[in-house]
Amino acid sequence: AGLLHYDRIEAQPVLAHSEIVQFQGYVPQVFVEPTVLHYILKIVTATRTESEFKCGISTRGSLALKTASQAAALVSGRAFVIPDDVNKMVLPVLAHRLSLRRPTADPMEERHII
Repeated sequence: AGLLHYDRIEAQPVLAHSEIVQFQGYVPQVFVEPTVLHYILKIVTATRTESEFKCGISTRGSLALKTASQAAALVSGRAFVIPDDVNKMVLPVLAHRLSLRRPTADPMEERHII
């Protein structure tokens, strides 16, 4: 098997490892208003009560959604979380944590349900 075209791509880092670690330290400092925390709780509760899922999101999963939302806000240049940050992070954070009651062969259908 020969090399594929992307095997020859040389990427240059845009941030040093130390800078990434520094930014990670800022994430817990991003403010989350109580109404946004309530919004996260509503999403998590919905996964626990929706009949499509075998079981809902755990406490650890809800904390992961909060942290990812804080990171999304930081990447967007804000020191506070808005509901759009939460919405952006729901699928990437929660999709692998949820199991559907009925199996589906179509990943797009599964994402739509989630």
